[in-house]
Amino acid sequence: MLDTPTRALWLAITVLAAAMIGAAAGLTSWAGSKSTEEAILVGGAAFAGALLLILTAIRFITDRAS
Repeated sequence: MLDTPTRALWLAITVLAAAMIGAAAGLTSWAGSKSTEEAILVGGAAFAGALLLILTAIRFITDRAS
């Protein structure tokens, strides 16, 4: 069902969504604590977590194995 161009499109959308989530988390953390290093760590963790969660959800939805 998912050919290579479709997979590439889903990956691009997923990375962009995770980047927006990571940026929002980093900015929120920076606004609350005023520590740049902590904000970078929080944003990176939010990006990685969101990316893994979204990719897992896509895999679950598109898996046809019974």
